[in-house]
Amino acid sequence: REGYTPTFFCHTASFSCVFAKLLSKTDKKKKRIAFPQSLVATDQAEVLMVPLQPVVLEAFDHCASLGRFAIRDSNQTIGVGFIRSVVFVQGD
Repeated sequence: REGYTPTFFCHTASFSCVFAKLLSKTDKKKKRIAFPQSLVATDQAEVLMVPLQPVVLEAFDHCASLGRFAIRDSNQTIGVGFIRSVVFVQGD
């Protein structure tokens, strides 16, 4: 769900990230759904994530090692993926 905050592992960094918006998901029947309410175990999803602290990341197309990540919660890997794009937002 939106607001979920697991731990991300990217290259040698680990940091918390918030699922800000679920943009789309594709279920195991290959049915694509825009703006889903939640995700389940076999879904593939496109998610807007916001790190809670500054972190250096790169899109997978530019640097593969900085563009892959794993999501862990309660010492279990719950997801893996790659970064499609990075948006820098200047904070106050």
